Amino acid sequence: MKSLVVDDDVTSRLILDEILAVHGPVDPASDGAEAVDMVSRALDQGQPYHLICMDLQMPSLNGLEAIQ
Repeated sequence: MKSLVVDDDVTSRLILDEILAVHGPVDPASDGAEAVDMVSRALDQGQPYHLICMDLQMPSLNGLEAIQ
């Protein structure tokens, strides 16, 4: 299972990475804009994410905006 963890808090990303890593690769993103770019690249490469954990309250592009 390929996962993407999106959070502006480093500690939260590390905790989720540790929990999810037993199920497969985990990619980190620090904001919504980075997440949108990573999801687009993964789709273009034919390797989409199976799970995306998104923080909803982030500076710049927040989680709700990124989901849209």
